[in-house]
Amino acid sequence: MFCDLLAKVSRPETFLVRAYCLMTTHYHLLVETPTAELSEAMRDLNGIYAKWFNKEHGFRGHVFEQRFHAVDVEKEWHLLEILRYLALNPVRAGLVSTPGRWRWGSFAVVMGGVRAPSFLDVSWTLRLFSEDDADARRQLSSFVSFGPDASAA
Repeated sequence: MFCDLLAKVSRPETFLVRAYCLMTTHYHLLVETPTAELSEAMRDLNGIYAKWFNKEHGFRGHVFEQRFHAVDVEKEWHLLEILRYLALNPVRAGLVSTPGRWRWGSFAVVMGGVRAPSFLDVSWTLRLFSEDDADARRQLSSFVSFGPDASAA
């Protein structure tokens, strides 16, 4: 359901999802906002999901503890570290042994292990590493595997 909503709020002119990781208690998104109109999309995503979740599970009130938090990414090294963090988040949480096994994140999608949702442009991530898809996947895998705290990857 969350991915369906994410597909609805992502729009090429205002909100492009570049990477994601859905965890059991929270989620992470790497988005590009050509117009910097992030608040409206996040309000729609979180609000609609919270209403659905509460109705589906018989709850009331807040689903998300806090308002979304956004950080500007201005350097390539920061962008790459965010991709590594998102890939390793479920490993560090003890949910899977390797990042490619977490089907609720963009790493498995980019590596070809999970079908791409409509809101994710896999080639965008691959082009950060190489023009050749196979080479890009090897480089991304190596980058994630040899990062800080990546011994479990």
